Amino acid sequence: MIQLNVDLLPARIVQRGSLVLASLAVFFGASFTILPIAALFKAVAEEGWSHDAAQAVFWFLIPCTLFLAILLWGLNQFVFQLTILLDAQRVRWQKRTLLGTTEVVEPLAGFLGICGQTRHDSDEGTFYELLLQHREAGKNVLLYQADEPEQLHDLWKRYCRVFKVKPVEFLAPTEPFSREIEDLGRSLISLIQEGRLVLPNPGQPPPNIMVEQTAEHALIHIAKKKSLLVSKEELRLGLDGGISIPVDTVDSITIEPSRPLSTKPWLKLVFSKKISTETLDPVTFSLSMPLVEGLSLESLQWLQRFVLRSLAGV
Repeated sequence: MIQLNVDLLPARIVQRGSLVLASLAVFFGASFTILPIAALFKAVAEEGWSHDAAQAVFWFLIPCTLFLAILLWGLNQFVFQLTILLDAQRVRWQKRTLLGTTEVVEPLAGFLGICGQTRHDSDEGTFYELLLQHREAGKNVLLYQADEPEQLHDLWKRYCRVFKVKPVEFLAPTEPFSREIEDLGRSLISLIQEGRLVLPNPGQPPPNIMVEQTAEHALIHIAKKKSLLVSKEELRLGLDGGISIPVDTVDSITIEPSRPLSTKPWLKLVFSKKISTETLDPVTFSLSMPLVEGLSLESLQWLQRFVLRSLAGV
């Protein structure tokens, strides 16, 4: 678990090199670099320099260069330290290596805000995270990480107030939007209904999506393989025997860049609370599930906006 303490500013995050890997790298790097070189020079000193000795030195130094790089990497791990200092005005990265210490300063105005996200790892499980989100992903700062979401919203609000930034979420990987602190914990559907989040009309559906719309609901046929029924009361996945999901349990619908074992974007249905249906067990059911995948990004963007607007009744 990771949780940044903001009781006293500047808050400090310290990352150090791995002592175990550093020790192994130094041991093997030194063993296959320093000792063989010493033995080689001793042999040359005793037997004299010759053409054969020169060839032996040349071919000997090639692998030694690799082990020398491993040795230097290990030594660098011993001294490496990255310190991130955060206050209400700026973020500072101080990096110490074998080559010295460098510092990079970024004003908080360059950050989008505090972003909450759920990250799935096939080996380690699901993590709930809060990041200080920058326009450049490489400058994001991880503030909180846990395998349970209980503290997420309270810490999200606190971090936003301490650093004087807004909460940020992503409808798509390159489409951030911010909401007010008091709106945290409220679904996107309610924000759209109240006009606090405006989604433009997506227009006509793409060729691989067909819509049958009435005053009560919209029936969406996706690539002739999947159907969604959307109304102000429910989102139904499939028709006969499908899964009916009440609108008041839907938090948002987001576009994710990929899933494990797949590089295609997909629509993720995010729930505000655990629900119970005939086919979903609330004990084992995650707070999100795949909605649609296998479509182009443009088709997913159209479908996302259409479904969200339909659920909100706008």
